[in-house]
Amino acid sequence: MTRITDPRPARRILLVAALVALLLLLALVADRVLHARAEARIAGQITEAMSLEEEPDITVDGFPFLTQLAAGELSSVRGAAEGVVLDTPDQAVEIRRVRVHARQVTTGDPARVGDLRLSGTVTDATIRSWVRDRLPGAEVATTDAGVEISGELLGLPVALDAEPQVREDALVVQVTGARLGDGAVELATLRSLVPDDLLELEIDVSDLPLGLRPEAAETVDGGVRLSLSGRDVTLAP
Repeated sequence: MTRITDPRPARRILLVAALVALLLLLALVADRVLHARAEARIAGQITEAMSLEEEPDITVDGFPFLTQLAAGELSSVRGAAEGVVLDTPDQAVEIRRVRVHARQVTTGDPARVGDLRLSGTVTDATIRSWVRDRLPGAEVATTDAGVEISGELLGLPVALDAEPQVREDALVVQVTGARLGDGAVELATLRSLVPDDLLELEIDVSDLPLGLRPEAAETVDGGVRLSLSGRDVTLAP
């Protein structure tokens, strides 16, 4: 005897599976669209708050994005920019190869950031301009080993070894050793020959955008890598 199987249950299962797959696809598309919009919005707010000439590249970490959006807070946002110019009480400070990491970013407008970290390189060219205000014609070269300042003093070549450090709201390039002509010279002796602010070059970096404050400084090839931080920051100018 031939047994006839009803195909309707199998069709229902296939239909339900197809609907579920479609819903998942729509949810994924919505997740990515809203994710992209959030990145664009945050990039625009950072650009305005820091007066950048170009918008930074922004990446919102974490997947799915919709769950973070529903919670009203993004756990981690990263950004990169070619450069930024920070206006300080002393002079404008150009920082290159900027990296930003923001945590606990609200989804409101403007966004608030619980913890903001920014790092960038103060280039040799920028440091050179500071040094030449005190030692005309000086050259500056920065490596992992430190800052090297060379020039001419009293008709003799002078070479200064220096290290960067952060002191309260200032970036300080502190001279640690010196050579005049063919021999080493004591810093105490050198102080009578050059301005004090050359041996301890201090750049005021207080009153920065977004309440950022200097945290650390280290030498790298081509400049001084400066780390800044801020707490409970509002991304508004």
